[in-house]
Formats: sequence, structure tokens, C-alpha cells
Amino acid sequence: MAVITTFFANDVDFEDSEQRVDFAKAMLKRNHFLFSQNRGTDNKMWSGLWRAPFVLQTFAHHFNFIQGRMEVPDLSGELTGPRTALALACAAVCRTLTLVAENHITFKSSSSTGMWTAVIPKGNQYEFNDTIWGAATRRYLEPIKGLSEENFSLVVDDTQKYVKKGTATSSAVDLGEDSEYEDLFAFR
Repeated sequence: MAVITTFFANDVDFEDSEQRVDFAKAMLKRNHFLFSQNRGTDNKMWSGLWRAPFVLQTFAHHFNFIQGRMEVPDLSGELTGPRTALALACAAVCRTLTLVAENHITFKSSSSTGMWTAVIPKGNQYEFNDTIWGAATRRYLEPIKGLSEENFSLVVDDTQKYVKKGTATSSAVDLGEDSEYEDLFAFR
């Protein structure tokens, strides 16, 4: 939500709600929002699947959240980890764009700070939950699980520019002689 709200807030054209609706509809058409290179109408020419800025910035929230946390092996399962987080990021971006496209979201600007806040109506149909978005999330997860380690690493590498750098956990510190804190952010 914050990623798209910030995007709209930083472009004067999107002060007009019709412009936001048109943009969201265009991004949802044939899943434009999933591709980093999506110019033109021929989707066979698009590239960078899973690496669009909205998706990467939302995916970065996962890394920002888990930064400094210990891994819990008992919780490692098929539906945990960064691939699932990427699927959730895709579904969250889709959800936000859908709310905008259907004009179910408004944006309020603070007169003192100029910060925009997204306002969503109350009700289960507007929430991000398994009932409404579970099937969509699983549809994203299937091809993401099929990515090779090399291709998934490209997505993670592209995401790093949006991840806040922080401190390392004991499991991330390299205790080698060269550098005690070399590559604190290895999420592969």
C-alpha cells in the first residue's frame, strides 16, 4: 500500500483520481505490474518478470522485517521463506492496484506535511486475507517456486536496492579472518 501511495503522491498527475484509476487499470491489464520492462502492448516482448519496482519495493518490506531475526527451523516449510514473501508481495501490489482501479481507495494529503495516506473502506471484501486473496497468492507462488536459484537470485539482488541496511544477526556474520562482518546481507 505504502509503495503505491508514495508513487502517486510524488506525481502531480495523480492528484486526479481518474488518472490513478486509469493507471491502475493499465497496470493490471495482462499483469503489467509484474514486469520491469513492459513497454508496448505485446507482452511477449516484456521482460523482468517479478522485478518491477512496485513488486521489488513491496518484497523489500519482507527483508526489512526479518532483518536481525533468528531462523526457526521448525517453521521452515513449503509456505514460508522468501519465495512465499515474493508471492505475497505480488498479490499485495495487485490488491492495491485493484482497489485503486475499482475506486475503492482514496488518498488524503496532510496539509502540514504533504504526506498522503491511503483510506480503504471497512469490510471483509477490502481486506487482504486468504478468503479474498489466497487463490491469487497461490497462483503467483506456483511459478515463483519454479524459478531456478539463479533467476530467483536476480530478483533478490534487484530487491537489495530497496532494503534498509541494518545490523547482522549471529547467523549472518562471517567469522572468517578477512572481515568479521563481510556480506551482512546474504539472502540466498
